[in-house]
Amino acid sequence: MAFRVSLKRLLLTVALSGGLLVAAASLAVRQMSATARVDSAGVDGSAYEFSVAALDGNPTPLATYQGTVSLIVNVASECGLAGQYQDIDALHRRFASRGFTVLAFPSNDFLQEVLDETGIARMCQARGYAYPMFARTHVRGDEQHPLYRFLARATGETPPWNFGKYLVDRHGRPLAYFGPLVQPDDPALLRAIEEALTP
Repeated sequence: MAFRVSLKRLLLTVALSGGLLVAAASLAVRQMSATARVDSAGVDGSAYEFSVAALDGNPTPLATYQGTVSLIVNVASECGLAGQYQDIDALHRRFASRGFTVLAFPSNDFLQEVLDETGIARMCQARGYAYPMFARTHVRGDEQHPLYRFLARATGETPPWNFGKYLVDRHGRPLAYFGPLVQPDDPALLRAIEEALTP
């Protein structure tokens, strides 16, 4: 009898734990697929106020991109989502003539960027990526780069994984955040880019 009661408790505990695991997994997928629009009129500051390191280590003012609509993406070469490298290149090429660019920031915050800056530069050259790629950058945590701190504060979203996407307008004001699982050809992302590019 005692064994049956204990077994019932064990099965109940396992069932509850499984439910918690399913809920946690569901929450993680929602965060990865998240989209968030921002009222840019309420945002103080601009992504283009920041300086970042280029792949060669030289400081690069993002003011260079003032007047351009940008998609700021944290990337990693060993990530399971790395197929998006080519897709964001296609996105960059599709809209570049209208004043759009992808700004890519390799990050090892999720332990999936094993290449150093030299390796990243070689990979980009070999694959013919046309968009700007910067030095490895912390996108979250205690060492989060000020650019990403600004983007997270403005949108309420910090990348939960590689390939989080922030869309900023021609003044560098965040317009929207798209999670890692939102593909570069997702209709909602394409629509947001089109709206940002329309005068």
